Amino acid sequence: MSQAARARGYGALVLVLCLAFGLRVYGFWFGLPYVLTGDGENAFINPAVQMVVSGDLNPHWFGHPGSTVIYPLALLYGLLYVIGHAAGQLAQPAALQAQLSADPTLFYVTARLLSIAWAVATVALVWRLGTRLGGRRLGLLAALFLAVNPMHREWTTWARSDAPAAFFVLLAVYAAIRFADRPTRRWALLAGVATGLAAASKITTGVVFAAWLVAWITRPGRGRRPDLGALGLAALAAAAAFAITSPYVLLDWQTAIPNLLFENRGGHAGAERLPGLQNWWWYVAVALPGAVGWPGMIAAAFGAATVGRLRRGNAARGWIAAAFPLLYWLGIGASNLRWDHWLVPVLPIVALWTAQGVLTIARGAAQASGSRSNAYEVHLRGSRSRRKMPLALTVSLAALLLLTLSQPAFTSLRRAFQSAQPNTQVLAIRWFRDHVPAQTVVGSEWYTGLFWSATIKLEEVPTLGQSTPDYFRTRGAQFVAASSDMYDRFYAEPARYADFVAAYERFWRELPLVIQFAPDPWRRPGPTIRILRVP
Repeated sequence: MSQAARARGYGALVLVLCLAFGLRVYGFWFGLPYVLTGDGENAFINPAVQMVVSGDLNPHWFGHPGSTVIYPLALLYGLLYVIGHAAGQLAQPAALQAQLSADPTLFYVTARLLSIAWAVATVALVWRLGTRLGGRRLGLLAALFLAVNPMHREWTTWARSDAPAAFFVLLAVYAAIRFADRPTRRWALLAGVATGLAAASKITTGVVFAAWLVAWITRPGRGRRPDLGALGLAALAAAAAFAITSPYVLLDWQTAIPNLLFENRGGHAGAERLPGLQNWWWYVAVALPGAVGWPGMIAAAFGAATVGRLRRGNAARGWIAAAFPLLYWLGIGASNLRWDHWLVPVLPIVALWTAQGVLTIARGAAQASGSRSNAYEVHLRGSRSRRKMPLALTVSLAALLLLTLSQPAFTSLRRAFQSAQPNTQVLAIRWFRDHVPAQTVVGSEWYTGLFWSATIKLEEVPTLGQSTPDYFRTRGAQFVAASSDMYDRFYAEPARYADFVAAYERFWRELPLVIQFAPDPWRRPGPTIRILRVP
């Protein structure tokens, strides 16, 4: 490869990485200074701050367990304290907790930037894996598909464990494929460490160790020697990486086990598992198409079937890449809950499959038009040559990219613009500040954002579906706020939640609507917030 071609390839990668960063960093300050994401972020940020304040490295919460988020954040917050102390702004560590309560913006911005950094690193890693498997074109397309994926974009702008989990899963798969091509202890060690760090991020992603097992079973020269040393090294590295980064999962197991089991609880309206095989099918037919679109799904199916035959190397590459998505899908499908964002760790592999599928279909279309997909026009210029794709392949590839990229790219762009605007919950908080006397009693259910209003006296219940207007009258409430993030869950399954729907209907019927803040596809994110007056 000439230096000019290499420079163009790296230049294209830089553009894709800038796109990934731009889509995620634009509007990443959403909601602040109010924390409107509930325990989605504060479950990681609060323990990190407490570590700096108290010196206790036990996070006392292990729901994911999220160690690759909590401990790096503790280091960053410790650095913030050192800087603030040197500047005379923070006299002692306890002041950090006071600052978090007064204005959490700096803490959440720091945490979200860390998550975005993991996301961009994942885009770079999927480029590296794709380039290893099928050349620069495959690597660049895979990176592009992941960069614009709306689900990956959304959940890697939160201070959560999704971004590092996806990165370490992909790193483990990459190390497994390298081991399958050239079975050295270095790749066994890296696969084990990456597996342990993936499990330290989200415990369920530890099944990525299966990718390395497939690589170990199918490695070159396996018939001559069993190489149990590599197997033991990978397993030991995985256990050690998990134990070192998540020591209190083991030391405080009385807390850790209930926390981890709680993540598989039932009884969460709108996210309960579907009967029979429907739960597994929901991820395939609803959740994943929502992230990549149906054209992308079709391309990914083609890519998954052909990725193992790329270039030279171990023919089991396809099974190595598929081992984690398959086992992980079986696991989350068996859970008592269903969340679309549980698919985030598999999205880098899906991006790789989609890119390979697009290239496979484009080559097939080019061949069908009478042009060989591997034929190139060669132009000699002195001692250098320049390769040019055939016209039929170029047209086919451009058409397929337009078809498969348009939906996810448009969705990511729209959500980025949305997130930069004040959402409906912020507008509700401001409305009460500007139009209602201070300390007015306001009833509310969860997800209205009014918990962060400093001007009202809040009377909050989990859901209006288990309450009545009379309850709020007895509490002296003059207004009641409802959020579609809550009531839509019950209206989506009216037969299952008939009592809840009836309770909401009573609120709509008895309490007049004062004002409603509804989302807009481009200008305003958030749920619909209804403000009702209590007569």
